[in-house]
Amino acid sequence: MIQLTPKQINEIAQELELDFKVFVHKTKGDVVVVPDLNHYYDMEEEHWEEEFKLLANNPNDYFEFEKWNANKAIRSMRNFAESVSNERLKNDLMNALYKSKPFRNFKHIIDNAGDYREAWFEYKLQWQMQYVQEQLDGLNSCNAEDDN
Repeated sequence: MIQLTPKQINEIAQELELDFKVFVHKTKGDVVVVPDLNHYYDMEEEHWEEEFKLLANNPNDYFEFEKWNANKAIRSMRNFAESVSNERLKNDLMNALYKSKPFRNFKHIIDNAGDYREAWFEYKLQWQMQYVQEQLDGLNSCNAEDDN
């Protein structure tokens, strides 16, 4: 069973947010981070050569954490908006999510929402950490079934 600390889960969530790929060794729990070359196509791979080689030589030993997709991200924004006590802000955020370019609209509103902006960032980080933990729990369940 792989146990990661809250600090490690936080770091994984933040790396995923920055469009890095994050892997964990299925038995040892070692975490490996590499840039997602689809997003960082101009990044110098030499700096990450050791990590890329490790993953390429041992593909079945590592589990890759999935980054949340747009639907999951929208759902988190909707859940946050529903929790806002300021009715006007709540309505503005909810309306932003149903227009075209919901991410841009939500960001514009939340960036100008005072203390709610920080509350959003904390909520988002907690949500992302929970998403990482759920994937880890799924991996641990699969590992437990494999042991039986």
